[in-house]
Amino acid sequence: RTLFLANGAVVMRPGGVSHGLNEEHRERVEQERTHRQAEREERRLRREAQRRTEAESRSTKRLSKRTVDRHDKDAKGKIDLARISGKDRRGSDAAREMRARADEAGERRRALSLASATFISNDGAVSIDACAVRGDLITAVEAGVYPAGEPSAVQSSDTSRKAFTLEIPRLEIRPTDRIAVCGPNGAGKSTLLELIRHRLHSAGRDIFYMRQELSTSELRRVRERLDALDNTERGRVLAIITRLGSNPERVMDTSDPSPGEARKLALALASLRSPQALLLDEPTNHLDLPGIIALENTLNEYGGCLLVVSHDRQFAGRVTSQTWQIGVRECDGGRRCGSVVTCS
Repeated sequence: RTLFLANGAVVMRPGGVSHGLNEEHRERVEQERTHRQAEREERRLRREAQRRTEAESRSTKRLSKRTVDRHDKDAKGKIDLARISGKDRRGSDAAREMRARADEAGERRRALSLASATFISNDGAVSIDACAVRGDLITAVEAGVYPAGEPSAVQSSDTSRKAFTLEIPRLEIRPTDRIAVCGPNGAGKSTLLELIRHRLHSAGRDIFYMRQELSTSELRRVRERLDALDNTERGRVLAIITRLGSNPERVMDTSDPSPGEARKLALALASLRSPQALLLDEPTNHLDLPGIIALENTLNEYGGCLLVVSHDRQFAGRVTSQTWQIGVRECDGGRRCGSVVTCS
């Protein structure tokens, strides 16, 4: 189970973070649907109350003797009869009742608005523009067999040192594709992402690439890039880091940011450019819950090409629209010796 804190409210949801976020999303959708229904009902009752109030006003005028000729006894008699029979009061009571019902509907709608405060805010999204790409494809990888990890990365009991290969069909990537790369550990997901990165780099594409793990020197280089910015750009990056849930003062006070802070900093630096593609290898590594939510919102707003390697299928499913599945291929004797990419 996962404990969610939002705007002072505490909500316990079953499962891990991704399952809890899915539950939160379903609850939010249902809450918004109910809220819209309450708004429509309140508007309907307000209109009906207004209509009945206007009808009451017209009835009051009709039952007034001010406009009746003082010698018209028949008209005055009808007015007196209407007053005695209570017709004037029925119209007033109906309008008053409808106004009360409209007020109750308004209270229900406001209560639903307060209840929605228990959901986690989407304000952490960072805007990353995508530079336009000419043509239908941003890159393509030809069908073939490519070297990947070693067999021990997939099956520790296999002592063979034969090359572990990644067998793929022709892969075409379009400028607005949103692709999740999934598969078991060691099957070649990072190898495929690195292969695509090389193709994009060779084609002169402007990309942002986030490795699964950053080395100590890479962490420092990310921090040094922040120091190299002018005051305006540095201020913008620090503001983005704040929205991603990190303390900008802590980032500025150290030359060795934590892996999570370095990832947020790298994403903030990418926002200064307009990369044509984002290649992210396990992007949720080292991120806390606010950082994961901010990352998800950022990726959903990004309009360029997105490739995500993630063990978290629910997260990947929320930010992508198609999946490349890498499975381990069985060779002679049942030995695992390769991977095959299937696209869906």
